[in-house]
Amino acid sequence: MRNKIALTISLVGLIVLIATCVLTSSKGRLSGTTLESREAILQSQPGQYPWKILDEQVVDGYLVCSMREDPEIGIQDNEIGIAIFEILEDGKHSFVTWAKRESEEIVFSHVRFHENEYVLIFADIPSPSHAEVTFIRDDTVLESKTHELTENRVLVLPRPEDPLTVTAIYYDINGNKYE
Repeated sequence: MRNKIALTISLVGLIVLIATCVLTSSKGRLSGTTLESREAILQSQPGQYPWKILDEQVVDGYLVCSMREDPEIGIQDNEIGIAIFEILEDGKHSFVTWAKRESEEIVFSHVRFHENEYVLIFADIPSPSHAEVTFIRDDTVLESKTHELTENRVLVLPRPEDPLTVTAIYYDINGNKYE
């Protein structure tokens, strides 16, 4: 009888130890402190598949990431997107939101980081050169500018007041147009 009680206590202790290790391990894996853990966070979202983060930049305490489906793993829906992570005081990154589109499309997202509003724009094109971005309100062009591009980098622009429409035309180094 004493052996059964000792065995039961040992098994319970072992189960608690294993559960603690698993929880601690998965918590660290999804802390967002590394590129791999941020990709794991994206993959852990309901109904999602593996994403490859292409580029990251810090904007007002948030991490803005360009991403595409990882062609080496998972389903091929041929999507690209923008993911946002909040940078926490302890150095971890908390997933906030994302915007996704088919890879042939341009991804647009309007965000607010603290008191600042931005328009985020991303297109996954080969050898990008520049983008022409136009802000329109009530059929009136408010602003139209050309922005130099870096491959895989999300274009982050201050957002004019609402309501507005944003258009973007991307060009590669050969002058090919993507809209």
